[in-house]
Amino acid sequence: MPRWNTKRSTQASIIATGGAIVVAITTACLLPFVPRVNQDGPVRVDPDWFTRALPAMYLCLAAGLAALVTLLVVLVAILHDEVFTTANVARLRAISWCGVAIALVCVVAGFATGAVIAWLVIALIAGFMALIMRIVKNVIDTARVLQEDADYTI
Repeated sequence: MPRWNTKRSTQASIIATGGAIVVAITTACLLPFVPRVNQDGPVRVDPDWFTRALPAMYLCLAAGLAALVTLLVVLVAILHDEVFTTANVARLRAISWCGVAIALVCVVAGFATGAVIAWLVIALIAGFMALIMRIVKNVIDTARVLQEDADYTI
């Protein structure tokens, strides 16, 4: 049985990212068909809440989809042994900014829709993801500089 290695792991990540892209596109297509239920009970749900939240959902999906496509490009580059490159550093920076955009949209949506807690939780998760991507970007950039120095050392 073949051992699990870096190449197989990267291929699995590419498949998972492709799946996530399909889910994001499917979600974007199905959002208009989500039923709007008017609940009567101990917790009153505003029937117009979903309509007010829909633009924010689409903005978050767009930024998330941009991040996923960029991640797919990074993974394909890694599969072709192009790891510590200036292009990958720029791509990781772009993914980080996608996370920041999602966080900002969620904060605004929280106040616009009245569901502050729910949207702030998503904003915190997106902001944390952006921070992690920033750290990974910095590590890759430092490794890129070290590799360039080693390449020019005789």
